[in-house]
Amino acid sequence: MIRSGVNRAATFAAVALAYCLGCDGGTTTRDAGPPPDGSLAEDIFAPPGEPLPFASAEERALFDRGAELAQRRWDLTESFGPSHSVSACVDCHGRPTLGGRGGLSAAVRLVRQELDTDQLIVGLHGSQPLMTTGPEVLYPPPPTANAFARRQPSALYGVGLLSLVPEEEVFRNADPADEDGDGVSGVNAWDRGFIARFGLKADSSDVELFVRGQVFEHLGLSSLPLTSDERSSLPLGASSLSRLSYEPDSDVGAARWPQGIDPNLVLIDSDDVDDPELSNADLFALISWVRLLAVPPRAAPTEESTRGEARFEEIGCTGCHVPRLGSPLGALPAYTDLLVHDMGPGLSDGIQRAAGAGTEDEYRTTPLWAAGLGGPYLHDGRASTLHDAIVAHGGEADASARAYEALTDGERADVLAFLRSFGGDHAAGEGTEPEGAEPPPTGTLGGPAEGIDAERFARGRARFDRLVPMSEGVGPRYDADTCGACHRHPALGGGGGRGAIRVRAGRWEGDAFAEVPAGPWWTRYSVDATASGRLTESASYFERRLAPPLFVAGMLGRVDAAAVSALADPDDLDGDGVSGRAPERDGSLLRFGWQSTHESAEAATRGCLASAMGLTSGGETDADEVADPEYAEADVADLVYFVEGLAVPPAPADASLFIATGCADCHTPELPATDGGDLALYSDLLLHELSDSGPGVAEGAAGPREYRTAPLRAVAHTAPYMHDGRALTLEEAIAAHGAEGAAAAAAFSALDASEREALLEFLVAL
Repeated sequence: MIRSGVNRAATFAAVALAYCLGCDGGTTTRDAGPPPDGSLAEDIFAPPGEPLPFASAEERALFDRGAELAQRRWDLTESFGPSHSVSACVDCHGRPTLGGRGGLSAAVRLVRQELDTDQLIVGLHGSQPLMTTGPEVLYPPPPTANAFARRQPSALYGVGLLSLVPEEEVFRNADPADEDGDGVSGVNAWDRGFIARFGLKADSSDVELFVRGQVFEHLGLSSLPLTSDERSSLPLGASSLSRLSYEPDSDVGAARWPQGIDPNLVLIDSDDVDDPELSNADLFALISWVRLLAVPPRAAPTEESTRGEARFEEIGCTGCHVPRLGSPLGALPAYTDLLVHDMGPGLSDGIQRAAGAGTEDEYRTTPLWAAGLGGPYLHDGRASTLHDAIVAHGGEADASARAYEALTDGERADVLAFLRSFGGDHAAGEGTEPEGAEPPPTGTLGGPAEGIDAERFARGRARFDRLVPMSEGVGPRYDADTCGACHRHPALGGGGGRGAIRVRAGRWEGDAFAEVPAGPWWTRYSVDATASGRLTESASYFERRLAPPLFVAGMLGRVDAAAVSALADPDDLDGDGVSGRAPERDGSLLRFGWQSTHESAEAATRGCLASAMGLTSGGETDADEVADPEYAEADVADLVYFVEGLAVPPAPADASLFIATGCADCHTPELPATDGGDLALYSDLLLHELSDSGPGVAEGAAGPREYRTAPLRAVAHTAPYMHDGRALTLEEAIAAHGAEGAAAAAAFSALDASEREALLEFLVAL
């Protein structure tokens, strides 16, 4: 590994010479055009998530198509998988808008095999997917991996504009031997003879590379490279890769290395869907969307931010965060030099910049033009505030960071005011929408029910989708850092796609299921950036658990428990094959969860805070360094108010066909409420066995093959279905019912086509 300044300079000179000797004199739009005159580029600013203002009508249509693809939830029929970590691009790039950053629960895990002087790429192109679409549930960790790191998804705003910066402009700021003696010795990163400018460690030279890589490695979507003609037709001009010939009939084989190695690799996978799974037309639109994302505008200057800008330069931050880079459009105020810098051992993540190149301490200077839109910050999300991010800087930035610490409180506040001005007029705090955005209308999904206090509902909604940082207690192990990470489809408070699936764990001993000492949950992440979550101790069986929609939470709490108990028939005394059992604990009816684990929305909320986010409340404690309880009682109350206040649109009146097929034997259309009237839940809230045999996970009052009858309200909007998300359609969900549900499934199958269609339309209307 290259560690000394002398070696860095020698490598820089050698690669630059090789690059120049290999030039053919050709140019692309990226380095063509008149030299920049220093004036600021015009028409590059727009609210976060919107296209560049100068985009043509045709380009805007491409942008809209790409944005649609970035929000699309891919399913198994479209070859989502066979391994995956998320189910949509927006899962990693959705804050504060589509195209933005990701929270802690969107982190990417990198894996390498550390050798004496080098690192080998292991896992899936160097990454560690979380899940599989197969029966094994979890993607197996590489047995040879011994170097691990966490990487936070960065905002994509303005990425296409950075591709326009001429290579000589990047060269101009490089100082590999620190000849000016300022302690800053940035070097160019290289990717097949091109300057690599994209990624936290500058792994890629072109947008196409990291788009194809990310959708393959994290969604499992295979693709072909863009053709030479497509590369030449991209918005903002031809990409650097247009210099590299590729045609679809080229014999380039299958990908075996990360995307930064060869842009002409054909990506294939081992599922049952024909490759490529992402068409070139869709890939072109997705890349065009990224290239056309505008830069969030700066907030209007204030006295504080103006002083802070001067102080930012005075303490040396602009040595790396160069305020402007020239481009054919004019100067781009990106506050980056696009160079790689040694940031010191404190920020080392144990991963070389590229296989066999660069030290573990090196990172590309992050552009600051979206800094005001919120954290988490740094490559692994360890910093929850801009202040924390600054003081964590070391290596070449150590002098500036220490100079910042030496400022007075007021001077530091000025610097932070300056940084927050980037995108500040559109800052979204910690939510996915601009601060103050209204919830959906009363009576619609995601909106409040009639009679709900709108102000308190909005407060709870904001709390529900607030990213909670590590500094406030997330961890030590966690699956999510916001409730909305798992409950946002089709609206906040809904369910989760397959990318939000959690995992229950246990052990089968012969025909008996046993919980394991370390607990029943496998968690994805750890607050230790070098470690993942852990497989539950001694567990040998794992089961997916889909995050259920919460729209009926308010109704569940009002159901008369005695009425539910009256429906129970554990010994099937009436001989109808349905033997529901009332789930109870200490005399209380358990109503919430796939296997009825909690008696109230408050108990379920506290349980999810603890198990999914590692946040303690009430009298709970955990093993991290944040004082317990970590979640205030007032905040818990706001969360519960939001969940219980969610609206459910009216149900259809005629359930005759639903009743005739036997579906209503478990999915009881109405249950009496404790405060009078009937509640159209379409559930008896009893536990039923839905499988005749096979393993499962026991939870709460339920056995390993028992599940609470899922309420069907809003069911049309909450795919995929079943506890593990196995069913993509309502018809598949019905067919998957076994044991106590087998007779109703058979009755549905026996209906003629028109009757089946009518029953499905009834379910959709729920």
